[in-house]
Amino acid sequence: MKRSSTATMIERIIDMVATLRANPMSRAELATRWGVTPRQASNVISRAQQWFNIELRYEADYGYRIIDMGLLSPSRLPRTEVSR
Repeated sequence: MKRSSTATMIERIIDMVATLRANPMSRAELATRWGVTPRQASNVISRAQQWFNIELRYEADYGYRIIDMGLLSPSRLPRTEVSR
């Protein structure tokens, strides 16, 4: 089954958040990681900001850093009980 473009975008956003939490990266580095163009990486960054309210800061010679994980922040996710 072919993945939808939305599913791929969300997968890349989640990967970006996990990656940038550990290590800042440039747009070009993110593009290389995903095998896409820098323009496509910019689209992922924009969607992350629009869809999930993720706040990023770019610092020259350093890359993008996550300032606020937005809706993906563990403190903002609902807690659910697992019933057995």
